[in-house]
Amino acid sequence: MPPGIQHLLQALVLQQLLYGVAWWLAGELRPEAKRASLHWTAFSVVSAAGLQLVILRPLLPSWAGVSLASWLLLAGFVLLRRGSELFFGLRPADREHAGVMLLMALVLWGTGPDEQGNALRVPAFTLITALVAARGVHRVHAPMRDEFGPSLAWVTHVPALSTAALLLGRTVWALGQPAERVQLDQALFAGEAVAYALQMAAASLHFAYGGMLATRLSRGLLHLSQHDGMTGLLNRMAGNDHLEVEWQRYLRNGKSFGLLMLDADHFKRINDEHGHLDGDEVLVQLGEVLRRGLRPMDSAARMGGEEFMLLLPGVDADGAQAAAERLREAVQTHFAPRLVEAQRLTVSVGWTLASVADASGQGVLARADRALYLAKAGGRNRVCGLPPPGQAPKECAAA
Repeated sequence: MPPGIQHLLQALVLQQLLYGVAWWLAGELRPEAKRASLHWTAFSVVSAAGLQLVILRPLLPSWAGVSLASWLLLAGFVLLRRGSELFFGLRPADREHAGVMLLMALVLWGTGPDEQGNALRVPAFTLITALVAARGVHRVHAPMRDEFGPSLAWVTHVPALSTAALLLGRTVWALGQPAERVQLDQALFAGEAVAYALQMAAASLHFAYGGMLATRLSRGLLHLSQHDGMTGLLNRMAGNDHLEVEWQRYLRNGKSFGLLMLDADHFKRINDEHGHLDGDEVLVQLGEVLRRGLRPMDSAARMGGEEFMLLLPGVDADGAQAAAERLREAVQTHFAPRLVEAQRLTVSVGWTLASVADASGQGVLARADRALYLAKAGGRNRVCGLPPPGQAPKECAAA
């Protein structure tokens, strides 16, 4: 191996080891990504070990510099692929992975480490590795595209596919050469351009997955800052932000929206009689009932305790009344007797519509809150509406 290529490969070994340390740290800091990170740590270390054996081949026994090096390099690709599958929540194709490693072990055992085995061993290695790389791209491209967009998916996978194409080209080259001319390092690393390309492919892969992990982290933090930790609905701050966005949209296009305030009836009694754990479980289920009862464009927020706000873009008075009644019935139906016999959870709902008479979105919220008070004062488990000023009020609908 020429000294220049040897130096480039030695730099790639150090590069992979540094990436391995970075992935190990990432797994320690982000437990939800630990399984994938540990696989990428192992990929970095195992591939670095395989490359180091290739570099040191003249100083090593042939079984170490040839057979073990080949097996470690392929194992690195398999670990990389399995980590990617875990990262995107796919079930790892372990039978395929095990079959690939067993096939390579049989090829290495059958051909031996000597020069006469090069004619089969080297093209088999490059072909199998190329297929592992291509299959890895095929497995994770769709989920990567769906989560992070097509641009990042292609930026990540073009180098991987290029590496697979390079390996396939080396397979064709090796098949056309006499056995004495084919070496593993010649087949894979012939030419400085190839060594540089491998460095760039490794760097782009690590940085792309590092960026995706950071993006997931930032999205997770944003989600936590905007959502209630118990119900998964929007929290009070995010609910008010959504209300302001809807109010500004109403000022621009004049298309009104409905706002519902919903409160769980006698919820304090549930906490007092059955404990806060049961009360928390009721809130979790209530949040799920509300989520299922809304349209995709609607939004729901837990405003505090057992009180919820629901935004319904584009509905009129009849639509708001119907939505409120539908949610009330859905809650009553869902909560069959469970805490004590013949006890059901019910909700009171107040609704209103946005109007030019309102000074702000908070004015709409205050009117919906007054409607909720009327529903509770009227006996609970009912819907009350307070349309905008100048419109006839709706009678409270009792269950």
